[in-house]
Amino acid sequence: GDRAHLFHRLGHLNLLNPLKIEDIVKYRLQLGPQEILWEQRRVVFAIALISSREHSAPDATFDDKVSKKEFVIPATWEKGVPTDLVGYLQVSYRSDHGRPEQSGHRKEICQQFVGWPLVIDGEDSRKR
Repeated sequence: GDRAHLFHRLGHLNLLNPLKIEDIVKYRLQLGPQEILWEQRRVVFAIALISSREHSAPDATFDDKVSKKEFVIPATWEKGVPTDLVGYLQVSYRSDHGRPEQSGHRKEICQQFVGWPLVIDGEDSRKR
């Protein structure tokens, strides 16, 4: 649909908003060699960081073209997504917390993955 077309044209990272990751219904991300699919691995990495810090598990399925099964994103992916896993990961995320977009870790992830400035007490962190 339209969202898939946008992901293809603009890229997964350009459409990633860690503050409102719940607004994305599902990501369908291809995993494979790091040099080819770096951007999609970064999105999975961001979701793994958010879910680890919020102690919530994303809904995920993994399809390796042999079988499609429920999948639990391991806590170790908080350190990086393995490059030897090949297939499609379909993932959606819903926080168990009231207003996750207000949390400090979401803002830090925005700065790390999307390059948005981190604003603390009304001051842009790039000006410090």
